[in-house]
Amino acid sequence: MGLPARESVGWDELGKLVAVVTLVTTAAPPSLRGELTRWFLEVAPGVYVGQVSQRVREQLWLLIQDHIGPGRAILSYSNNSEQGFGFEVIGHDRLPIEREGLTLIWQPSLVKQSGASPGDPSDSQSWGVGSRRRSYRGNYGRR
Repeated sequence: MGLPARESVGWDELGKLVAVVTLVTTAAPPSLRGELTRWFLEVAPGVYVGQVSQRVREQLWLLIQDHIGPGRAILSYSNNSEQGFGFEVIGHDRLPIEREGLTLIWQPSLVKQSGASPGDPSDSQSWGVGSRRRSYRGNYGRR
């Protein structure tokens, strides 16, 4: 696939790829927010942007997991995947799942009602309104 878009990456002093990282936190303790401002710019309350190496990003994510408490966090970063980015989630009701090499977002609250597994096409509640309309057209013909 190649490297991510040139605007989203940089190179550190040792010639290693450094990707842009975006971190969004909700209800994070002040001590964690202070630690994050050492590595990122806080462009809005709870929204951090910066360029760090993969190793630093992974270490920061471990720190976030240990100190987020009842808060939530989403970490998004450029990488060499098919989508061109990756992300980590903690404390959210929407969870990333892997489907055919792509990372998708799953809403467990919809699946709890029906009891189906994530991404199960037989579960009409896991699909959007447009998808359900198309399936109705297929069953009853075009209107």
